[in-house]
Amino acid sequence: MVEDPAYARQVEAELEELEAELESLGHEEETYEFVDLDFDSLSEEEVKERAAVLDEQIDQAKKRIETNRRAVNLGLLKKANQTPRCSRLKKNGEPCRAPAVKGESLCYFHASAAGTKAAIQIDVLEDRESVQITLKQIMEFVASGKMNSRDAAVLLRATQIAGAMLKPQTKMMQPAKGKPVRSIGVNAEERWG
Repeated sequence: MVEDPAYARQVEAELEELEAELESLGHEEETYEFVDLDFDSLSEEEVKERAAVLDEQIDQAKKRIETNRRAVNLGLLKKANQTPRCSRLKKNGEPCRAPAVKGESLCYFHASAAGTKAAIQIDVLEDRESVQITLKQIMEFVASGKMNSRDAAVLLRATQIAGAMLKPQTKMMQPAKGKPVRSIGVNAEERWG
């Protein structure tokens, strides 16, 4: 997969040149000039020879045009195979390999499918678990390409501030079920109770 923008521009320029060459091949047939001949002065045999030569030249021109078209089409196929490919995986786990949309890392199908999904939902950040869930959502959106790094940086900073404002978590010791609570005495003379 090619992701270099300079290389992509070079491939696009070469592709445009090949397309222009292909288009010019269609006009090549019109460049032949025919000279007026006085067929009355030629013998029947000379006219047949002249017609055979012209027919052969026309056949050769058609073959040359077809060969040139095939060469240009082959060049276009080679350029098409060098274009960037979709970075998503299909449902069966294989890479998509469809050509990526210009300027994107996804093909048309995956780009449109990604656009239909819901935006990130951030709930109230009231405890450490909600902060972790929000961080996970942001990371997933960035990794899947649904969020750009600038938006992610803003959200991560806001999440960091919200996390810093949370009260420190205190561990509460709860007795195990079915066992009596034992208190620890202040001085060594007290026994376990």
